[in-house]
Amino acid sequence: MAEKELKINFEELPEFIKESIDLETGKIKDYISGQWVEATPEEVEAVQVFARRLVEDYYYSKDQIQTHPQFRVRKRPSDERREYPVDIAVFKSNKKVESELFMIVECKQPNKRQGLRQLKIYMDLSPAVIGVWFNGKEHAYIRKIQKIDGTVDYVEIPNIPQKGQGIEDIGLFKRKD
Repeated sequence: MAEKELKINFEELPEFIKESIDLETGKIKDYISGQWVEATPEEVEAVQVFARRLVEDYYYSKDQIQTHPQFRVRKRPSDERREYPVDIAVFKSNKKVESELFMIVECKQPNKRQGLRQLKIYMDLSPAVIGVWFNGKEHAYIRKIQKIDGTVDYVEIPNIPQKGQGIEDIGLFKRKD
């Protein structure tokens, strides 16, 4: 069988990503679910990289992260059907239900402005309070603040909390810590 052509720069990929790709089928083994999924540039360069980072650098368990099948948020709060797929959903616990959704990671948009706009839409439609935009090279972290009058503000934050940390703990530590 001929190798499927992938539209990614294979040479620049981390070793763990290269090892997860099946060149014959053009699929990559999802780090969280173990499912084989299409090895799109977004999947290879961003989703899989950030999913692994959540586990190895931020100490979230795979049980509280959902990548494939993708978790979906509603178009409107009253909708029963969930329409919008989230690249990476992180939950407060291993219950992967909407009320436990804590963080959304958006990896689709290569442009920061467009990516943040899409991320904020998803966050508006969910209880998530932390959002991450990541395109494989650049990232942005935002916090959703619900105001007393019902409006929502978004503020950029320097990082995301590790498992067990509160949002208020972000930025208290130096890189050496």
